[in-house]
Amino acid sequence: MKDPCRYDVNFDNAVGNDPISANFMHEIQSAISQSAGPLLQKVLGVDYKWNAQGMVTSLPGAKAQGWHVDSSHLFVGPAELLGKLPCHFVTVFIPLFKSSLPIGPTEMVPGTHLLTSEMPNATIPDQYPSLETVERLTNVASAKRDGYRSCFLDFSPGDIIVMDGRMLHRGLDNNLARRHLIYISFCRPWYYEWPRSHSDHASLFKNSKL
Repeated sequence: MKDPCRYDVNFDNAVGNDPISANFMHEIQSAISQSAGPLLQKVLGVDYKWNAQGMVTSLPGAKAQGWHVDSSHLFVGPAELLGKLPCHFVTVFIPLFKSSLPIGPTEMVPGTHLLTSEMPNATIPDQYPSLETVERLTNVASAKRDGYRSCFLDFSPGDIIVMDGRMLHRGLDNNLARRHLIYISFCRPWYYEWPRSHSDHASLFKNSKL
């Protein structure tokens, strides 16, 4: 449970023992390869690799997440120096619901992937900056976009959304219905995700009471 009414079920290790989940994720991966493969190759290189996969479920009553990044910058330092480093980590979202504000879609701040090198990168909590940091980085990013601050996309079930993992984003309040969001992350071949975003030694399928 990421926070009240929001659950993250990781599929990295469980799908091998569950034919239904395995087939489902195989179809998802095939769809991504066909439609977004050329873009992933352009961004991450032709030898990009799979990193992690799972599903986030948000129930009615879920409050907005804290702003966060899915992947920290490789180095910590001023954005003027490190912000233009090539992307090393991409998150691909596949919503299984129709986008609307009441259902709590994903909100993003375009341009912040160039600025979040200023955030620490040693622990998972470092990926959740303070509201003061979010406001400051959002102001810098929006100033470069004529005041445009954040957005959520108008998408339908099965659409594929590709996001630089260093971008600030969050799931919004869900006041409508249960919603499911598939995620698969990809990275450059030499990259090992750090800090780790989930437990490598525990199975949510075994331990969860859902």
